[in-house]
Amino acid sequence: MYAGVHEIIEGLKEDLPIINIDHHATNQNYGQLNLVDAEASSTAEVVYNFFSHNNVKIDKHIATALLVGILTDTTNFTNPGTTVSSMRVASELISHGARTNEISKNLLKNKSIDALRLWGKTLARLEENKELNMAIAVIKKEDFTDIQSPGEAVEGVANFLNALLNVSLVLVLRETDDGFVKGSFRSTDVDVSQIAQALGGGGHKKAAGFTIKGKLDKVDGRWQIV
Repeated sequence: MYAGVHEIIEGLKEDLPIINIDHHATNQNYGQLNLVDAEASSTAEVVYNFFSHNNVKIDKHIATALLVGILTDTTNFTNPGTTVSSMRVASELISHGARTNEISKNLLKNKSIDALRLWGKTLARLEENKELNMAIAVIKKEDFTDIQSPGEAVEGVANFLNALLNVSLVLVLRETDDGFVKGSFRSTDVDVSQIAQALGGGGHKKAAGFTIKGKLDKVDGRWQIV
């Protein structure tokens, strides 16, 4: 399962029914009830369509939350997940009262000084594999020493690089405090979900991730997970 969902499920003390709502093509339909639409831009779009089909009232708070989900997964309507359907749903959410000014302030203009410092360290390590037409960026554990909000700081690095670099594939590798390496793939023309799935992760065709036990080390001039 993607994004560590299996850890949550395995930790449940009661035998509760699992309702699985998703849009990842790699979803394994692990629920008793599964609502998976791999053509949707986001899980938020799947939820909106479910609400709409079942005449669930959508107020401005629900509309705002769902629009944030669509904007996040489409990288503000700039990645291949942007479709006619996602644009239509976004328009309808605005008509339901989604607060676009609030979303813009909190989603688009939210980079802290800490985040920019970390991005600077990451960009300084940026390497290109011309053979694979791939860019690799590395974030070491010690980079977080003076960073107060590491999770916030890391968000968006892969999307940022994918939007700027003329490569087929972007990979951002990040060490965690508990001895793991998290990888984030981004691409415009490669199905990275298959690569991530082979590494125990999953995600979208153009945006996916994985987590592997180990640390990052440079061997023979190239970064490796050891």
